[in-house]
Amino acid sequence: MDIQELKNSTILIVDDNPTNLGVLFDYLSNLGFNVLVSQDGENALALVQDERPDIILLDIMMPGIDGFEVCKRLKSIPIVKDIPIIFISALSETFDKVTGFEIGGVDYITKPFQQEEVLARISSHLTIQKQRQKLHELNSSKDRFFSIVANDLRSPIASIIRVTKELQDSLSTWDKELISKITKDLNDTSQNTYSFVENLLEWSRIQLGLIDCTPLKVYLHDIMLNNLKMNRKIIDQKKFIIENNIDPSAYVYADRYMVNIVIKNLLSNAFKFTNRNGKIEINAKQKEESLTISIIDTGIGIIQENLSKLFMIDKPVKQYGTEGERGTGLGLILCQNFIKRNYGKIWVESEFGRGTNVSFTLPLSPHTIEVKQTKSKLKVNKDS
Repeated sequence: MDIQELKNSTILIVDDNPTNLGVLFDYLSNLGFNVLVSQDGENALALVQDERPDIILLDIMMPGIDGFEVCKRLKSIPIVKDIPIIFISALSETFDKVTGFEIGGVDYITKPFQQEEVLARISSHLTIQKQRQKLHELNSSKDRFFSIVANDLRSPIASIIRVTKELQDSLSTWDKELISKITKDLNDTSQNTYSFVENLLEWSRIQLGLIDCTPLKVYLHDIMLNNLKMNRKIIDQKKFIIENNIDPSAYVYADRYMVNIVIKNLLSNAFKFTNRNGKIEINAKQKEESLTISIIDTGIGIIQENLSKLFMIDKPVKQYGTEGERGTGLGLILCQNFIKRNYGKIWVESEFGRGTNVSFTLPLSPHTIEVKQTKSKLKVNKDS
């Protein structure tokens, strides 16, 4: 991994010698790293848990608890145990390398410091750590993907297979009305399954980093109208009252493709979970440097205990629509991913039996995105 990609990393240096701290602090800070320092083991233990550095340079010989003991304690704390620790040892000190590695150290450097060696060892272990984190994320995504496929695709496909088999075996004995009903059910199941697969593939592409985000000035009125036209059949069938209050001049600064997918999914949910003759209201309101878009329905609503689970991939909320449409919850998770990629927020307010309000914000200008990117980097550096 290129050194430029590592420069936002946070390094904690633990050494009781102010001179050593100063040398390493100046060198690493000048390279662009975020550097934290501590002069004793107890303080270091607290600092690691508060700041979560990406890597630790840990002196062995210190007053109070030594570096080995600090390492042992850190490795016993789940939230920080995977942070790589490089021991610092003077050439004149007896350093038990085997003990250092056995208790969890990944490497060591010696004093006096050779700057190129220090940088090489830090870069090497930061790269390994980041690749390990990436691999963990990919494995988690893979596990979630297969779990979703196993749980949410088997049922509708099995239903299609069963009904088509019955249709094949008994076609000659069924009247036209029954055949019409069954083929309609088949079509509905197939449409729902197709929408689910579309969302699943989009979500998978996000997890693999295959979707680029290209923010541009996007007018929302046209996107909303196009999606309403595409759903004209269900709007007419369920006799919805649609209030599209988005002004033709309303715009956001975001990726057009992602905005379209978000609106498509949120409208689909509103149509699915709103009874016939229900009302769906679409609003847009500017607040500071963002635009808030709200899709409000008079549908069946969501029970309180499920609201906190709506954006959790490992705890999907499955709910049937007003006419038996199956909802898997993946669409909302996809929306959240796309909204976050565009530096916005999404939230849901709902009362069971009375309806739901899904709102999201998006930036109004490139400047807003730049500010949010800066804040995001600062937060990542603190939380890593």
